[in-house]
Amino acid sequence: MLEGIRTEQIESFVMAQDGSAPAAPAAEGGQPQDPMGGMAIMILPIIILVVFMLFARRSQKRQQDELRKTIENLKPGARVMLNSGLLGRVDKVDKDNQEVRLLIDEDKKVHALFNWAAVARVLDEKVATAKDAAAA
Repeated sequence: MLEGIRTEQIESFVMAQDGSAPAAPAAEGGQPQDPMGGMAIMILPIIILVVFMLFARRSQKRQQDELRKTIENLKPGARVMLNSGLLGRVDKVDKDNQEVRLLIDEDKKVHALFNWAAVARVLDEKVATAKDAAAA
């Protein structure tokens, strides 16, 4: 007769007879159930991901602000590299239209007009070109 009754049921019945509070029901395997239902395991990686994204966004915003300030202070003669990898020397800066005129080939006087957004970085202004080195 007792074969079909589980041990948890017997323990709760005995506890009820003693007048004490019944124990929390155990999950399979005899371990107590997690009150959060396993949500704590899922919440931790989400929190780590959110914190990582906030730090990454902050760093990216700082880099964009530095590049924007550098581009706004461009002066003729500065060497720049575009997003496409093209190198050139700034010939003219139009701050109203946010455009930069670059001297691409100094021997043939090839110029090109680009938007400020195309400038990836400003190279060291002290870097001399081959023509400048030959002239010196």
